[in-house]
Amino acid sequence: MNHALTPGSNTAAAALVARLERGKTIVREAGQIALGYFNRGADREHELDIQTKGSQDWVSRADQEVEQFIRSQLRDSFPEDAVVGEEYGQDEVQDQQLLWVIDPIDGTTCFLKGIPQWCIVIALSQGSTVLLSIIYDPVARELYHAQAGSGAWLNNRAISVAPSQSLQDGLISVGSSVQLGAGNSARLIEQLVASGGMYSRIGSCALGLAYVASGRLLGMYEPLIHPWDSWAGELLVQEAGGRTLERSQGADLGRPGPTIAATPGVWDAIDELLR
Repeated sequence: MNHALTPGSNTAAAALVARLERGKTIVREAGQIALGYFNRGADREHELDIQTKGSQDWVSRADQEVEQFIRSQLRDSFPEDAVVGEEYGQDEVQDQQLLWVIDPIDGTTCFLKGIPQWCIVIALSQGSTVLLSIIYDPVARELYHAQAGSGAWLNNRAISVAPSQSLQDGLISVGSSVQLGAGNSARLIEQLVASGGMYSRIGSCALGLAYVASGRLLGMYEPLIHPWDSWAGELLVQEAGGRTLERSQGADLGRPGPTIAATPGVWDAIDELLR
């Protein structure tokens, strides 16, 4: 059954709050499943039945188990909603039906190699409009969440992007794409360093966006990602006072694309470097 929300109604507000609170519980529980695998140390890769989806693109038993868990919990709690996930595809979505967008482990490569740059990601959308975002870093025990129009939060404390006005004030996370090649990313790094800035590489797109929202990074650039990588983090950045690409410029359902996010004071500078 299609239960579309009517924006601004008391019923819609209550429905979103219920989904936010349930979603936060689900990602914490999912995080414990993933953390159990992550903490197995050197035996991790031998136990996870790792499969290759493409160059630098892996899926493991942990990814599959976490997504199955999240899907089952969401369907039990909100059977009227649809679900799309990185590992198991998308339900048929009716017009204006609520859609949960899942990345069970964003940063699988880091996860498999024992690097603590991965997280559990879920977003709730209606069409291409993101209503809720929840990002959980089980290693750091950091839970980020945002609701459209209600600010951004880290462990229930309000967060905001950095107040910086210069690229020299901090770090920009720069990713790359095997499919597109390293050209744009390499040029951005070269020009960024030449202008007095500096870069880092965060192994999880969603975690990088969360770091922009919380002021740890000035901005980030990924040339080609999917909605399950970016939608939750982009809402978080927007609600923390930052800027992101318009939906038509970035990833959408059925169409990967770039993500750019930054504190407003350096947005134009990053945009200029990418031209």
